[in-house]
Amino acid sequence: MTGAAETNPAPKPRIEAVRLVHLLAGGLLIVAAVFKAYQAVLPGPAVALHLRLLELAQIELELALGAMLVLGAWPVVGWGLAAATYALFAAVSLRKAIAGAKGCGCFGPAAVDPKLMTAIDLAIVVALLIVGPQAVRAMRNRRARIVVIGFMILIAAGVAFNAIPKRGLVVASGADFDFGILTPDRATSCEHVFALRNTAPTPLRITRVKSSCGCTSVDAPATAIEPGAVATVRVRADWSAVVGRTASTVTLQTNSHWTPQIALTVSGEVRATKEPTSSRLLAH
Repeated sequence: MTGAAETNPAPKPRIEAVRLVHLLAGGLLIVAAVFKAYQAVLPGPAVALHLRLLELAQIELELALGAMLVLGAWPVVGWGLAAATYALFAAVSLRKAIAGAKGCGCFGPAAVDPKLMTAIDLAIVVALLIVGPQAVRAMRNRRARIVVIGFMILIAAGVAFNAIPKRGLVVASGADFDFGILTPDRATSCEHVFALRNTAPTPLRITRVKSSCGCTSVDAPATAIEPGAVATVRVRADWSAVVGRTASTVTLQTNSHWTPQIALTVSGEVRATKEPTSSRLLAH
């Protein structure tokens, strides 16, 4: 045969394998970004602006990379960035696993074992390096690209809106309190006082109180809290029938549009053994 050498196209099974790896890697990035965005737009404790912007940048990056892999846009660039991103994720998950963390934070509120995520991230890096970038042309689906861009804008707007300081009843001294190690005697009467500040320009009320268990009682102000004033909420827990790690959550419903619910959590670990008496014996 004469003339220029013919270029043989890649076998169809290999093309499908490459496409499958890119779809899995891109889909996982999109799912992780959606979970993080869901957590970012939920009401919660105040987060510093620079940390919120960093979180938003990570969400947008994961969405963009996921879309590039799934749609086949800029295949070489998307492949290289995805491999580097998953390698970075594997390093972060490994560090958290060594530190003994129970969750990697990869999927927002969903707790995933960092050891498992380290293995998954490394497997995706290896798979991407083996298959390489996609050899097919980028999909020219304008509707799909418009949907992805619109979704990114929507998430950015939601995260930015949640970062705006809301005026209402806010917890002034932390919404979670850990009593630490508790003996059975101490577990019968665990009490902590939370402070609430009214940051709104009008008086606000606590309209309803709910507890996650019957072992917890709450003393909340029945009268309106004036603007700028601080009110206290006393939470008592009786964990005398509990052994091991435990927690109780109290939900306060308010008439504030910005802070309709406030969650207060008390926790502790009840040990089965009673408090040693050696200290009392030494006192005599």
